[in-house]
Amino acid sequence: MEGKDEYYFERLMNLIYQKFEEVVIIRKDITPEILILEVNCVYKSYRVVMSEIVDLMGRKYAFYILKDNSIIVGFDNSPDYRAIKLKYKEYSKFHYNERVPHQHTSKKKVIYLTKDMRVEDFIEWLEQELENYLKTC
Repeated sequence: MEGKDEYYFERLMNLIYQKFEEVVIIRKDITPEILILEVNCVYKSYRVVMSEIVDLMGRKYAFYILKDNSIIVGFDNSPDYRAIKLKYKEYSKFHYNERVPHQHTSKKKVIYLTKDMRVEDFIEWLEQELENYLKTC
C-alpha cells in the first residue's frame, strides 16, 4: 500500500510542477499511517495553497486561491460549522466533527456545498472555471 501511495504523490507532484509556477513543497510525508502534502505555488497571477492529508480518519484537503493575501476562492472539507449547518440543517448538532466538502467565496463571505475534491479536480476547476468565477466576484 505504501508503494501505491508514493506513486500517487509522485504523480501529483508531476502534475503540480506541470500546471503551476514557483512550486514550493512545504511538507511531504509518506508513512503507512499518514500521507501529507502541503504546497504553495503560483497560477497565473494568483498564489495557490494546497494541502492534502490522508490518515486513519480519512482524507482531508484544502485548496485556496489568493490575491494579495486575500482569499479569492477556496475548497476544503474541514468540519466547518457553516457547511455542516447548510448540509444537515436542524440536525447539524449530530454531525459536529464531520468533514463536509464546501467552497468559500471571496474573503470567506459565503459558503457552498460541493462534491469531494482531489488535487486533480481542483486543477480542472482552475483551468475551466476560474475565469468565469472571477467575473462574478
